[in-house]
Amino acid sequence: MKFLSMMPLVAMSLVLGNTAIAQAETYPPKVVSDFKDACAASAKQSAPSLSATVVDSYCQCAIDQIQTRLTLDDFVGLDKSLSAGEKLTDAQAVNVKALNDSVEFCAKQQAPAKTTTP
Repeated sequence: MKFLSMMPLVAMSLVLGNTAIAQAETYPPKVVSDFKDACAASAKQSAPSLSATVVDSYCQCAIDQIQTRLTLDDFVGLDKSLSAGEKLTDAQAVNVKALNDSVEFCAKQQAPAKTTTP
């Protein structure tokens, strides 16, 4: 899954925006497993100090969020287009935004709480 390699960078650089939310759809276990494996490999490469628990939680959050925003057909179609280096349609560009928003949401959920001392 080509777009997975950009997830950590995207998660840190994008600002959340309004996106159309698709009807929640549960993806087949193989799609979820493949996503989580690629997500974990990417996260470990980008941030090797993260614990396996944090990485697993982040990747589970990401796929859960993506499933609420993209239909399976949109998700698979986007992956194929990105892997092939194709120019994205306007609809696919919206789907990339939804994907990035999902990833950023989860990155924020995993970020340690900041405390301030007077």
